[in-house]
Amino acid sequence: MAELFSSKAIILKGRDYGESDRVITLLLMDKGKINVIAKGAKKSKKRFLNSLELFSLIYANIRDYRADRFPIIESCSVITAFDQIRVEPIRYSCAALCCEFVDLWLKELLPDNEVFFLLLWVLDALNCGAEPYGAVLFFKVKLLALVGYAQDWHKVSDELKIGLNAGTIRSLEYIQNSDMERLKRLRFSRQSMRQAWLAAKALHIRYLAKEPCSYGVLRQLSAISK
Repeated sequence: MAELFSSKAIILKGRDYGESDRVITLLLMDKGKINVIAKGAKKSKKRFLNSLELFSLIYANIRDYRADRFPIIESCSVITAFDQIRVEPIRYSCAALCCEFVDLWLKELLPDNEVFFLLLWVLDALNCGAEPYGAVLFFKVKLLALVGYAQDWHKVSDELKIGLNAGTIRSLEYIQNSDMERLKRLRFSRQSMRQAWLAAKALHIRYLAKEPCSYGVLRQLSAISK
């Protein structure tokens, strides 16, 4: 018998499936990453009333058949759509990058509520006007630690040959070891931001063995992400 369950979820990505459906990748608060079918979502915009937009926080009702079938999202409601992110291309692309990182790092149905709340934190920060590259840098450093790759940043400087200065290394250590609310007061010079951004980017690409597609969009928008 199919199990019906409900959960808060963040939408990581979506793609068309067949003539009328879409496959939506969700990060559930309690169950981790999952792919679900949204029946009729491709043909009928009224079916889900714009509730399946990228990186929206939703409350989803999902029917899991526990067979060789995608679970089906029966209905959902938007908790927050993070509307302000969608106004600025930089913020939108930064949010998309964070969702892409989570999708690449996490396997399906492995609960990780710390990653859920980290992603929720960065989306809220971007929506509330935080400096976008700083917010995403914090996210990338914290995510590395959560997935098991906390760094000795002194060694990273030598290994990557990026030449992180002492202040940048101290800031990266502070980010890695502090709670997210304390990071709101941290500020980087442009040079330190670029060094730290490139170091975190290089580490993610090394461990994932691929570059997230969203970096390509950011390269077109700003010199910092190159």
